[in-house]
Amino acid sequence: AGVTTYKALKETEAKPGQWVAILGACGGLGHVGCQYAAAMGLKVCAVDFGDDKKDYALNTLGCNAFVDVKGKSQEQIVAAVKEACDGVGAHGSIILAPRPEAYQQGVDMLRP
Repeated sequence: AGVTTYKALKETEAKPGQWVAILGACGGLGHVGCQYAAAMGLKVCAVDFGDDKKDYALNTLGCNAFVDVKGKSQEQIVAAVKEACDGVGAHGSIILAPRPEAYQQGVDMLRP
């Protein structure tokens, strides 16, 4: 789990102080990715669902932002991540959610 998420974060080429969106942030791989990203000096936008996961992401994992996907369309999710990441989008994203649509969202939420 650790090597998988570490390698994915390195592949984003995000630098300290830049944003990375982690889809599936509170799952088995995602929670490790959030901790690695924070240790690497990245700002983390956790993407998952539910108030309990929001609390976990922000208060336990130390993520900088949280986007709750519950009840949102793909477009709304992407817009919410862009807004959370300085209104422009993430510098990188890693997909750890078991949802096919997460892959397109992960690309769409990146900065131009």
